[in-house]
Amino acid sequence: LPVLAATCAVALVGLLALPGYRTNYNDRAYLPNFIPANEGFTAAERHFSQARMKPDILMIESDHDMRNPADFLILDKLAKGIFRVPGISRVQAITRPDGTAMDHTSIPFMISMQNAGQVQTMKYQRDRINDMLKQADEMAKTIAVMQRMYSLMSQLADNTHRLVGDTEAMQQITNELRDHIADFDDFWRP
Repeated sequence: LPVLAATCAVALVGLLALPGYRTNYNDRAYLPNFIPANEGFTAAERHFSQARMKPDILMIESDHDMRNPADFLILDKLAKGIFRVPGISRVQAITRPDGTAMDHTSIPFMISMQNAGQVQTMKYQRDRINDMLKQADEMAKTIAVMQRMYSLMSQLADNTHRLVGDTEAMQQITNELRDHIADFDDFWRP
């Protein structure tokens, strides 16, 4: 019984101290001032702000994997919204690993850069298109010449066919004439 009473008394003392308890994660409050680690902490405080030395962490939890472009846009909008809160000087996220928006990575910038390349090559592309139009005109002329040549070749083939027929007829006439001359020669020869 006396052990139970002593335990309850100690527990009551602890319960009385509980309302004044504040959680503190600052290790320096519990370290002696003479150790070398404190010199390092002091040097770091001269170069970095308290916010950088002891950042607050906000964890975003979702029901799905957010490592895709659509969710990256949502996370970036969320980071921008948090950055606009008074007292927030930097927000580190997957879309801003340095704490500020990365240069040349926004979608509008990428679109404008893509268009910049197209604008720079526009004159060259127009010149090449004009060259292609000239080539098309030249090909049209070549097609017209080839069609005319085809027409002339067709006429030549027709004439050659007719010439073959006429030559065969002339050969028959020449053979007949030869036969008649031979008959005439046989008749008049003594």
